Amino acid sequence: MLCSTPAATSRAGVRVGVAELGRTKLPSCNEALKMGFKLIAKTLVYEYARLGDRPGSDSEWDEGWRIADSELVESAFRGDPERERRFRQFLDARYNGLILIRNGRWLAYGWCSNPRGPGPTHLPRWTGALGGYWIFSCHTQARFRGRGIYKQLLARFTTSLSQDTSSSKIFIDTHAENIPSRRAILASGFRPCGVFSTYRVWAPLAGSRVVGGRWRTEETHPNLITSAADSSVARVSDGMSRRSLTGQVAERISMDDL
Repeated sequence: MLCSTPAATSRAGVRVGVAELGRTKLPSCNEALKMGFKLIAKTLVYEYARLGDRPGSDSEWDEGWRIADSELVESAFRGDPERERRFRQFLDARYNGLILIRNGRWLAYGWCSNPRGPGPTHLPRWTGALGGYWIFSCHTQARFRGRGIYKQLLARFTTSLSQDTSSSKIFIDTHAENIPSRRAILASGFRPCGVFSTYRVWAPLAGSRVVGGRWRTEETHPNLITSAADSSVARVSDGMSRRSLTGQVAERISMDDL
């Protein structure tokens, strides 16, 4: 079953938004060729369809989840200035966050955009105009993976967001090679909803920024890998330094692509 097409989608299931830097001026073609690269990152999109089973209330991770606020971010990520800075920016953007705390230390976290605010930071800004929720920047500490924490996080998000009377859709995306994440997402009631290609420009001093993207809502997802050997390449990314094994390439920028 294909996902329902977002309201802002056009051109037979292809949502395009390129060169969306707002008031930021794009470099000239020659400037871009000299200083920039176009990074194309592909992720698999899923829409929540209220399918699958929810973790029981007797889960060992049923307690300890806290709603992110400024005080919690400061205490949980003291000594980790990059995450603390990033998550303060998320709070300023009115993203919703959940953090799992045990003995004063964080074990996992996840964030979600809302229909009345900007879209997730790793996607083009026009995703914020689709009127839905988007779960993103989820991460579990390595020694606690494989114990159902991610499913518990998704269950808490979907349970809370499904109570929204506006009937807004709930989306999430991940890389094709992140097999554990894909399995958890499908088991949590989501269904495939196309493939998102995100375009970034990198420049010295300025760093990397999203300049556009394309969401092909009818594009099918690759099959899940089942062998242990293939599954060993799967990695969980928290959005801090996300690089796809198969879906990201770097090439010289062409202003025709922007």
